[in-house]
Parts: sequence; C-alpha cells; structure tokens
Amino acid sequence: MNSIQDKLQVLKNNYRENLGSKVVELSSLFEQAIDDWDPDQLGNLYRMVHSIKGSSATFGFNRLSQSAANLEGALMDVISRDAPPMDKALDELVDFYETLSLRLRDPEIALPSKQETPPAPEPVHQSPTVLSTDRLTILLTDDEEFGREQVCLMLEEAGHNVILATTGTEAIMMYEQYHPDLIIMDVVMPEMNGYEAAREIKSRSGEHFIPIIFLTALSDDNELVMCIENGGDDFLIKPVNPAILHARIYAMQRISELNNRLFEYQARTEDELTLAKHIFEKVTTRGTERHERLSYVNEPAGHFSGDILIHTEVEAGRYYILLGDFTGHGLTAAIGAIPASDIFHTMAKKNAPIHVIAEEINKKLSNLLPVSHFLAATLISVDFRDNSFSILNCGLPNAYLFNLAGEVQQEYKSNNLALGILPSNSYKESVVHTQVKETGYRLLAASDGLIEAHNPEGDLYGLERLFEAVKTSEPTDFVGSIRQDLGQFMQGHTQLDDITIMGISF
Repeated sequence: MNSIQDKLQVLKNNYRENLGSKVVELSSLFEQAIDDWDPDQLGNLYRMVHSIKGSSATFGFNRLSQSAANLEGALMDVISRDAPPMDKALDELVDFYETLSLRLRDPEIALPSKQETPPAPEPVHQSPTVLSTDRLTILLTDDEEFGREQVCLMLEEAGHNVILATTGTEAIMMYEQYHPDLIIMDVVMPEMNGYEAAREIKSRSGEHFIPIIFLTALSDDNELVMCIENGGDDFLIKPVNPAILHARIYAMQRISELNNRLFEYQARTEDELTLAKHIFEKVTTRGTERHERLSYVNEPAGHFSGDILIHTEVEAGRYYILLGDFTGHGLTAAIGAIPASDIFHTMAKKNAPIHVIAEEINKKLSNLLPVSHFLAATLISVDFRDNSFSILNCGLPNAYLFNLAGEVQQEYKSNNLALGILPSNSYKESVVHTQVKETGYRLLAASDGLIEAHNPEGDLYGLERLFEAVKTSEPTDFVGSIRQDLGQFMQGHTQLDDITIMGISF
C-alpha cells in the first residue's frame, strides 16, 4: 500500500469511520447554539458545517456535502442578523440538521458491520501528470484533518517538503520559522481565518514575493474575488483535483522565479543608477562654490535629472553658468551631460566667450548623440563686480530680467537651435550684453518643466503665475519663493518633467 491511490483510499475509509463522532459533536454544538444563542457557539457550529461540506466533497460524498451546504447557508443567514432570528428561521435550522442526520445514515456512506467483509476499496483520483517543479517547501494550513492529510499526500507524492498548520495564527508562526516557498491556506478556520493570516504574512514578507493559494469550499464568485483581494495569488476549490493542484504550484513557481529575477535586476539597476548618479553629480557640480547672489533648484522627475546646471568662477567675481535641458529626462537624458560639462569647464578655464563654448558643445553633441537627442541651453557670463552679464539662449524658454518692483524689464528669447542638432552653428550674433545699474534687479532662467508643471486638475503653472510669484517675493530670495509657490500649486501632484530654476540677484 505505497501508492498515492492506496493512501488516499485509507484516508477516505478513516473519514467514513470518523463521521459518527462528527454527528455527535455537531449535535452538541447545535443544541448549545440554540439554547444559549451564543455568537461564539454559532461561529463554531458554522465552521464545523463548513468543514463537513468541504471534506465530504473531497471524498466524493456529494449528497452529504450538499446537505451541509444548505445548513451552512441557513447558519450564515442567522449569524448575519442584527436581531435574534424568528421561529421560522429556527425551524429551518432544525430541518437542515435533521436532513443532515439522515444523510449521515444514508447507505451511500454506511459503515460496514464487524461481521461483514469490508467493501473493496473504491477508486480514487488517478495519479496526475505532474509538471516539473523544484522541490519546494510548502506550508499547508487547514483545520480540517482529512482534507489537510489528503492535500499533504498529493504534495509529498510530488516530492515537496510539507509543513502543516491548523490555524491562521499557527501559519504565521510557521512562516516566520521556516520561510516556505509557497503557502496553501484554507479560508474558514478558528482563531484567525485565512484572509487575516494571508494579509499578515504578506505584510511581513516585505518586498519578498511569497505566493499564497487559498484552499476553499466556497463557490460564490464574490467570495472567490475576496481570496485575491485579501492577499491570495490563486485559489483552489474543494474537492482538490491533483492535476489542478500541481498546475497551480507550477504556475506559482514560475511567477516566483520571475519575481526573483525582477528583484535581482532591480537591485543591479539601482546599483548602476547610484553609480551613474554619483559620477553625474561629480562631473556636473565640480568647480567653485556658487556666489551668494546665485541661487537655483534642480529637481529631477526620475532617478536623476536630465537638466543640468553648471557654474564656475573664471576670475574673482566673474562666473560662467550653463543651464541645460536634454531631451526627455532620467538616465537617457543625462548621457550627454558628461561631455557637455567637460567642454564647459575646459573652455571656461581658458576664458573663452560663451558663444565659443556653445559652438564646441554643439559640435561634440552632434557627433555623439542621435538626432533625436539634443541640449536646449542658456549660457551666462556674469560679472558681479559691475553687475553686468552676457546671455545666450539656445532653445530654452525665455529668460527674464525683473526690476525692483518685480516687473519684466527685459526678456531674452531663444533665437537659436538647441545644441547638438546641426553639426556646426554660429551663436556669436545671438549673445545679448546687459548692464544692470540699479540694485534689486534679478535675472531668472528656467527649464520648461517649471511653466509646464501640472496641478491635480491638469492646469499648467504658466507664466502668469510665475510672474506673480516673482512680484511678491524678496529680491534676494525670489527663487525660493517661486519654488514654494510651485509646491502649493502642484499639491503633491506627480512631477512629469525635470524642473530647474536659476536666479541671479543684483
């Protein structure tokens, strides 16, 4: 008697012999529930009837299973009432119990007498074709003994290591102790049901994917949906079909493997992005400390920004500044930042004019990047000693010079293609020179992520709001005021593009 068919037949015979004690226990619980009208007793009665429904179906006692299902439905109707049930409901429960008792005495499941020769073993499930899986450690949780043993035999026959639990509370303890590869969980159990246990296990598993298959005698569509809503990844309806059981396990193993590979890939990607971000920041921020009258914010939409803001002091009080916005955002947008930064710093040391720096960056990027990738940029040379500056706009939104009252004094439009589109281009004629003769003036340049930022209603931040934020700000901290106003406008809405704001106070 080593085959799984023989073992399952033994389980079925044992279940039949155990039905007598089930009747006695059920009768006792039923009488207590009616006499005391105790919700706990009603719950215990419901769970026992539910267990009989599932286990009797498992072993092929279909009429008994249907009778238990009828009684289960009547009990649920009683339990769900806010007020004590009517006499008619009590009569219905008694009728269901009597029907169940008759079913238990039915010749379909009658016990053989000691004098009679036991009947020949009844045919049970044939061994299914088991899909190839690794040897898994599976936590099986079910408070119903015979159904639990049946599934355990199926799992062990397939070569899996099975850990048994009888309650949701015990399942959580076993999960913490053994860290199984997969969990098969009954829904209706005492102390803590399967839904509660699954939610708790999922919360404890963190980023690690632990597949949970609910084992249930429930057949209502809404109840099956609840299996998924409460942390289940799949479900099996009793009686358990061995072929479907192994197919579900095979599917869960494939999903687990994909999750593990995805987690490993994510970890490698995070490491690579961290390194790339470190290099990117080192390259784009190297140079001198920024001047006290130069302020900016740079907020990426992805891991790091496709916007760049580089500055360096070429001589005492004189700075070069590059504000750029690569096509898109994130890693692909930042690839061109390294060569652009190298050229900027190299030529700034030589005190080259900003239009020459633009021409060299343009030449390099057009040779390096595909046509679809380019750099919209504004280059500024500012001398804080006499409050003068030169500005060149190549594809960015207009830059603005505001007077002491916060009104636009002058705007600096883009009259050039962005850098990297054409192999060669001259930018000399587009450089604008400005001398600021009054204190309190301020120069503002920004990437398009600022004015195109959205709030939850889909409205754009826009120029009108930007100008109002400048007008109501202090001249020495107008960039901070803009950023604060932008945050209030967006109300936590997801940032869709990199945002860089640069300001100079005179």
